[in-house]
Amino acid sequence: CNEALQQQFNLFVLKNEQDEYEQEGIKWSFISFPDNQDALDLIWKKGYGILNILDDQCRAPGTTDKTFANDLYQKLTGKPRFEANFRQVGARQFGVFHYAGLVEYETDGFVEKNRDELPKEASDLLLSSSSKFVKELASIIKSTSAQDKPTSGRAKKNATVGGHFAKQLQELRAKIDLTSPHYVRCLKPNAQLVPDNFDPQMIVEQLRCAGVVEAVRVSRVGYPQRYSHSQFISRYRTLGIREMKKAAKAKTKVKPIAVLVDTIAKKMALIDSKASSADDKVGKKSKSDGKVDLLAIGVQVGKTKVFLRRRAFDIIEKMRKDFMVSAARKVQAVARGYIQYRSFNEYSEANLQLQCWTRVIISERKVQTARECFNATRIQTAYRKFTARQKYNQILVIARWCQRMQRGAAGRAQYKAVDRLRRAAISVQCAVRVRKAVQMLESLKAEAKNL
Repeated sequence: CNEALQQQFNLFVLKNEQDEYEQEGIKWSFISFPDNQDALDLIWKKGYGILNILDDQCRAPGTTDKTFANDLYQKLTGKPRFEANFRQVGARQFGVFHYAGLVEYETDGFVEKNRDELPKEASDLLLSSSSKFVKELASIIKSTSAQDKPTSGRAKKNATVGGHFAKQLQELRAKIDLTSPHYVRCLKPNAQLVPDNFDPQMIVEQLRCAGVVEAVRVSRVGYPQRYSHSQFISRYRTLGIREMKKAAKAKTKVKPIAVLVDTIAKKMALIDSKASSADDKVGKKSKSDGKVDLLAIGVQVGKTKVFLRRRAFDIIEKMRKDFMVSAARKVQAVARGYIQYRSFNEYSEANLQLQCWTRVIISERKVQTARECFNATRIQTAYRKFTARQKYNQILVIARWCQRMQRGAAGRAQYKAVDRLRRAAISVQCAVRVRKAVQMLESLKAEAKNL
């Protein structure tokens, strides 16, 4: 079921995306993505599918899980999605390389569970019940079993669980094909199933196995924004209205969509050339006639639609928004100018009277202020003179006292230095005299010995 739904997801999201590009005839490099059709063929394709082999084993007499496993090894060995090594064969196991990875299966109980037979005695017992609900349930089961059995051709075949499952899955896919599905992927944050624990590696593995990474990759390298020609002209015609009018009056007829796209592309190239460095490839003109490389800009015109990359869409939307804001400002400026001009004529006469009286009042206040300033200046001068004189006297007294103290300290320090030198000189003189006296004594002792 997961393989079939994954294929449905691939077809809807990935293949349809690229098929639309091919139908529109735009320049597009095909992106390969993994296809699991061979895995689906391995599971239920007629002839060698696992479910078909299992149904055959269930219909044949005397079959067991061992015969089912041997039949699998005989028919499916060598298939690219099937694995059965010596360990798996010994344990009657096999592996299938699904879209999400390798999964191993044990064959024990496959045949019995797939038969899902209801004995005739049990159905008769339910039908003979006195309860209406049990009888109705038994009739439904019997009618369902009768519908699942073919009545023409070869011998009747009992329906199996695998057959029911395949039939229901085909009906589900048919219903999905008739709708426009919206996919919601549920991700498990951690293997311990505890809160506040986010495992990035596990999340990335789930996104990769679910095909979300491939879908994001295709969307990034593709054109996520697209408009039909009429929608594009209706939405962005304000960005090239002048060029479209000139092209309509010209002798050579050009499609309006081509003129509009070319005009927008030139404006985008101009923006890119101002914002980017000199070696930036985006926004450069590819030809000498002034045409812009639309593929480098991120815009392509198809047969019925215009395709935009994300960056190009953002730039065009910003240009449109700026143009609309500028136009709104111009309209507001004209409206406000008219309102103000109409109000000006009504208020001009009153303003003249108010100005005359205001100027008189202001002049009187200026004269009064000038008088107050003159008187205040004289008072401030006298007060500042008095306070300055007091401060000067105080500072003079303190300065004289500081000078006396400083001079006394300097004299005492000088005296102490001279006294220290005098004492040192006396000490040196004493030492020299002692030395000479000792030498003289020693010489006298020596002369006395010689006598």
